[in-house]
Amino acid sequence: MREILFRGKRKDNGEWVYGSCIVVSTGPFIIEEYESTGVWVDPKTVSEFTGLTDRMGNNIFENDIVKADERIGEVRFVTGAFVVHFQEDLPNEDLDVWVTDGLEIIGNCHDNPELLKKEQEESNGQVQSRRQGTHQEKDVD
Repeated sequence: MREILFRGKRKDNGEWVYGSCIVVSTGPFIIEEYESTGVWVDPKTVSEFTGLTDRMGNNIFENDIVKADERIGEVRFVTGAFVVHFQEDLPNEDLDVWVTDGLEIIGNCHDNPELLKKEQEESNGQVQSRRQGTHQEKDVD
């Protein structure tokens, strides 16, 4: 059985906290292990532990940005499973498969959103250059 663990950024100082998540009408808060009170967290940052670790032994959470085989993607929970979402035009891929292939956490979408934008720009550039290459080949004929 996997450990049930959540993380979120504190509303008062923006630091990450880890523990049990409780959601009430005023929003979520996280109670850290061995603490008797919780701290309020930004609801947009609440992420669940996947039960898996990367090649360095770091816990993988939803919304982590990961790198595998020179590809960068975001960990998401979709239709009852944790997946890696690499690009908008590609299907989600099972997280379990990538963990065994040496996946590494390089950030998260809350602290490092530029990592995903960079990957998207690079993949758009590759598609654009392939289109231009194909177009140029047609012009040569």
